[in-house]
Amino acid sequence: MWAKLIGEPMTRQQHDCAVAFCVDANYFSLSLFMIWQVAHHTPNRQFDFVIATQDDLVLPDWTAPYGIILHKIGPLPPEAEAARFHGSMSTVFRIALARELGDRYRRLIYMDSDMFVEGGDFNRLMEIDLGPHPIAATLDVFFFYIAGRHAEEFRLSGLPAMPYANTGFQVIDTKAYREQDVELRSYEVCRTAPPGAIVLGDQSLTNLALRGKFAQLAPCWNWQLEGRFPLLSLRYPVFVHHFIGRKKPNTDPGYLHPVRFNQAYRDFMTRHGLADLATLPPLKHPAALSFRDIAQFAIDHVRASPTFNEAIARHPDPYRAIL
Repeated sequence: MWAKLIGEPMTRQQHDCAVAFCVDANYFSLSLFMIWQVAHHTPNRQFDFVIATQDDLVLPDWTAPYGIILHKIGPLPPEAEAARFHGSMSTVFRIALARELGDRYRRLIYMDSDMFVEGGDFNRLMEIDLGPHPIAATLDVFFFYIAGRHAEEFRLSGLPAMPYANTGFQVIDTKAYREQDVELRSYEVCRTAPPGAIVLGDQSLTNLALRGKFAQLAPCWNWQLEGRFPLLSLRYPVFVHHFIGRKKPNTDPGYLHPVRFNQAYRDFMTRHGLADLATLPPLKHPAALSFRDIAQFAIDHVRASPTFNEAIARHPDPYRAIL
């Protein structure tokens, strides 16, 4: 029955591609911030913006120029509850995007809302070759620590080590996604996975469903190393920073991310009178990093350099995925 359910009709569609976000009320403001960033870096964009949600959200008047579409996600099957992550089901919505939006859009770029955009041609990325794969995504952060890492989901499921995607940024071919039943296969994981194998919510579902069969994007599209390896991006152009884990510049006063991220959130929320401004941690007092912090960064940098250099060498062109 769930496969026939769709969200409320969308309006104002202009293109056959879209950049999509899946949020609840807690991340609504951050999705608006990211739309503002993507629009700034892609002034000639050939795609729509979609925010998919089950909450009753209202777009502020100032968002009108962006033509944002609010899409109400339909009910998920009961077994999807197994992928609830940090108390929210919003990340699971992305598994349903191809079904619910596929009649309108041939390609989607899905983005988590805890990201920061600093460049990249999203129009060009939307057209990359995915080969036979339903999605393109970057390898998860652990592959920068341990080459060929055996992901916990695969290990607990008795599967060999294989590529494992961070699903916070995906290029989705909606036709291939539906034809290959990725959504159905993901929910099947909820019923068949051994205890403890659904480690990271929907990300675990997608990886256990695809079993390494995804096109691999260059790390610059989903850079997960800012907190621990800030020196790595000095010589590698990063397009999209992803604040993985619990420590994020919009929530944690002890974050080690560059202060410009917090300042950008602060400026945006102040400009548009957003209530989330009150929840931002204070800006750090300007001061030089301690010797201890610098030493730890240097040690981590040296240790990660061989794996990092090998990973970057595999992606000489950020607009070409490894198939």
